[in-house]
Amino acid sequence: MYKFIIITVLCNMLFAVNTKSQDLIFYNNNKDTIKCKIINDKVQYLEYKLLNDTILHKIFQDQYDYYVQQNEAVKNELTNNKEFIVPNLITTDTNKISSANNLTHPKYPQFGTGFGMGLDYGGILGIRISSLPNKYLTVFFGLGYNLNDAGANIGALFRIAPKQIICPYFGIMYGYNAVIVIVGADNYNKTYYGSSVCFGLEFRSKKLTNYFSLGLNVPNRSESFEKDLQSLRQNPNIKITQEPPDALITLGYHIILF
Repeated sequence: MYKFIIITVLCNMLFAVNTKSQDLIFYNNNKDTIKCKIINDKVQYLEYKLLNDTILHKIFQDQYDYYVQQNEAVKNELTNNKEFIVPNLITTDTNKISSANNLTHPKYPQFGTGFGMGLDYGGILGIRISSLPNKYLTVFFGLGYNLNDAGANIGALFRIAPKQIICPYFGIMYGYNAVIVIVGADNYNKTYYGSSVCFGLEFRSKKLTNYFSLGLNVPNRSESFEKDLQSLRQNPNIKITQEPPDALITLGYHIILF
């Protein structure tokens, strides 16, 4: 009899400890959660077991936003969300399996700064202040030196695959997009403004929020610039050593502050 009581008490204690230590998986609808024990993070999917269950379940990364592994001391209002299990989570459908390059899902909005070269950084060297209100959109302001004076641009980028380590993007901006610099004849020096389109790639890490970017800026140069450039070409006292390229490289390193 006493042995039975002791065994019962020990089982209850183990069950209580188990219920105090549970993991949470948050679906990408910002509403529902799964209370479980996470067994493995396979990058493409999570393997987990429900509490008091021995069946191994899977949930793929396009079905959840993020997860937390918590104990009694790690609680917040998110634990009050409704919990449920979506049926048929175990699937061999290859369309459901995200690339092995998938990122763990960061939180948004984000705010950061970066430095680099290109029109979106204001010139050959500059800084860029960026805000990511959600995972698909980046708005930015760039300020730098363009060999003549300060150059600036403001714009927005659309991130095509924000969950991937290599994320393509495209966007548009307005500001400095051309400059004329004549050595020894500063009266010809001038900065020109207009719109530009841009596209490129972001290179991220599975663990770090900071990232590199590499792309091209294609300026829509103003009629004023084209007119002044043509006038210089016809000036016998001016020797043009470099024609303006149709597209300009942009390269930068970005730091997420919060």
